[in-house]
Amino acid sequence: MNKILEKQITLQEAYIDDPSYIKDRSVGQVYDYIQMMQTHLNMEITELLSSLANDNMKIHKPWSTSYDDLRRVLPIPCLNRTSEEAIDAFCFMMNIMIAAGVTPENIEGLYQQVYDKNVSRQHDENY
Repeated sequence: MNKILEKQITLQEAYIDDPSYIKDRSVGQVYDYIQMMQTHLNMEITELLSSLANDNMKIHKPWSTSYDDLRRVLPIPCLNRTSEEAIDAFCFMMNIMIAAGVTPENIEGLYQQVYDKNVSRQHDENY
């Protein structure tokens, strides 16, 4: 994961006007950047969902006459395309993570903190 994040940082620094595209930016600029990445992430997830139904967008319309048939298709017809769309979405998510201060050096520790918290929640009757 560290190497993947390093590659994404290198890619972003190579193709954005300001190589320190997140460093030395105001809160508003980082907010706008993350919001733009969120838009692109949402679009990629929509493309991923579309690929599952082989671009038949009726898969999300329960009133469609082909709804049930589309949802029963086995195996997934475009698994490779679906995987590619998932990786596209992941790239935008990494951009958000980078903007939020996640680095190759701290990703494992931050993940472990969140993981531990999520495991703890599974055993908390009040959560």
